[in-house]
Amino acid sequence: MPDCIDVQFHASEQDGQVRELMELVAARQQLLTATGKNGTLLRFDLDSILCVSSAGKYTEIVTEAERVTVRQSLSELERQLRDSSFFIRVSRYELVNLGKIRKYDFALTGTLRMEFVNGMETWASRRCIPAIRIRLKEREERNT
Repeated sequence: MPDCIDVQFHASEQDGQVRELMELVAARQQLLTATGKNGTLLRFDLDSILCVSSAGKYTEIVTEAERVTVRQSLSELERQLRDSSFFIRVSRYELVNLGKIRKYDFALTGTLRMEFVNGMETWASRRCIPAIRIRLKEREERNT
């Protein structure tokens, strides 16, 4: 018996809700693979990751349950996440999972504060804000 599960969607049309559900299911099936500081192979369910950020010579993967330091660079992990519609670079040092952001605060000064579902917060750099706005608008349009 194969190690996969066949998931089918039946709907009268492929509207924003159906597309988002399909993306959520696809994201849940995807894993991020990294090497821990001690050389062990680690796998993270993409849906569990809040953010990925540079931490000196290492990179830190933050989930709702833990912070794990890995050997890969932020760029290497970003390449693994490029097919996920949920992750976006918000600064030179950080990627965030848009599905884990509870609140966005665009300030008059042109900055963006993001609050995660666990209460943790981060800030986007000004140069990344235009791409974030586009991504948020695309998600909003898919949901309508």
